Amino acid sequence: MDRLRTRLPGAAIFLIVFATFWPAARGGFFFVDDARYALNPHVSAGLAPSSVAWALTTRECELYHPATWLSLEADAALYGPGPFGFHLTNVLLHALAALLLCELLMSWGCAPAAAAGAALLFALHPLRVETVAWISERKGSLAGTLTLASALLYSRHARRPGLKRLLPSSGAFLLAVLAKPSALALPVALLAVDVFAFRRRGFKTLVVEKWPFWLAGAVMAPVTLATQSVYVHSGGRLPALARAGDVFAALRAQLVSAAAPESMTVLRPLLFPHEAPAYFPLQVAASALALAALTAALLAARRKWPEGLGGWLWLMVMSVPTLGVFRGALTVTPNRYTWLPHVGLAWAAAGLATRGKKAAAPLAAAAAALALLFAARTRTELALWTDPVARGAFAAARAPESAWARNELGAALLQAGRSDEAEPVLREAVRLAPNDSMALNNFAASLAAAGRTKEALQALSRAAGPVPLENARALREGRPLTLMTGPPDLKAP
Repeated sequence: MDRLRTRLPGAAIFLIVFATFWPAARGGFFFVDDARYALNPHVSAGLAPSSVAWALTTRECELYHPATWLSLEADAALYGPGPFGFHLTNVLLHALAALLLCELLMSWGCAPAAAAGAALLFALHPLRVETVAWISERKGSLAGTLTLASALLYSRHARRPGLKRLLPSSGAFLLAVLAKPSALALPVALLAVDVFAFRRRGFKTLVVEKWPFWLAGAVMAPVTLATQSVYVHSGGRLPALARAGDVFAALRAQLVSAAAPESMTVLRPLLFPHEAPAYFPLQVAASALALAALTAALLAARRKWPEGLGGWLWLMVMSVPTLGVFRGALTVTPNRYTWLPHVGLAWAAAGLATRGKKAAAPLAAAAAALALLFAARTRTELALWTDPVARGAFAAARAPESAWARNELGAALLQAGRSDEAEPVLREAVRLAPNDSMALNNFAASLAAAGRTKEALQALSRAAGPVPLENARALREGRPLTLMTGPPDLKAP
């Protein structure tokens, strides 16, 4: 009966998270990277021997992540090439990750109710939408789930050390790295778990014992650095102040995004912090002082609230792959980069709730209110991912002078059969970028839908490329026109 009671919170969380994110399963393909992932011909072939061999050897998308490719190929084999199966697996993985996080926090000594609340808030947070609703972020959802599984298996080893429990944990870690290399930081983060969750001490216990993790990391780290060398910013030659500033900015963004998440960061052009106007030296100093003060406060409270310091260390360590240490960090931390680091925030919150027994009722009420707030915001974010018109309107509102955003909205309106609304939007896109072939092509399509064939042909004559040329021929022959959409000019992956 006790075992059943400890399993019920996780099962309830799984169902709540699955139901909340279910709309993601109705989404389509997203123009940023989905053509390289879900629509890749090797993926579409399913688990054919040639596709499996390709997945195990390719460095497509500037990453070596065969586990991700194999999972996508399995989806294609099971559900077919449409978007539903890919989305469904992402939703299932996220719900499973929420369950595993609840189990993990309990294994780290947090009360069941506190662990369940923290896991639910983590999973329902709108920052998670990007990882779940974007097929190309299968690597993030799969790596996150495997990382939690590895940490949970390690917790069992920490309680009863033994190779038969350590090897499965390191095996799950290796699979996580093969899904997304950002999981490489896990063995270091587990040092915080050893110290603050299990009170383990000693060099042999903390370091030597983890030899399977270090071995796997030693093999995979050089592969990752070599594969991603194309993305290593010239910031490697930056002055120390600029490099440190990038690191401080990225850490600050990890905390700020939890309280004030941005929508659709995948659509936002990305800059490096040292490139931002008036960045130095005030922002560097402010960020450094704030982070130092936070660390000092958590150090002072470590006896009464060890999970606070442990969670902060976890966040810092798991942020390393996206900091400006090995590559340029970003002024706006993409939402997908917060998944693994924010497990540390969940740990800190669960620990605080566990130790705040006298305030159990207010804490429960606050957690319930936050869960409802997060779920509502998450549903709003999911609408942006699953409704092209809503996404285009959002992009156009955020960047009113962007021809790309206007073009995306106009194309979405055309696809929805709302050509009368699309025409003025696309006319504005052409005004903002008179030589943009995508805008001219789609503007011509809106004119053609209104029966203004002569004007449509004139617009197509100004557009370059094979699609406008073919559309001019199709218009003369009475065939439907092909719309053109594409990603904004993003500076980093």
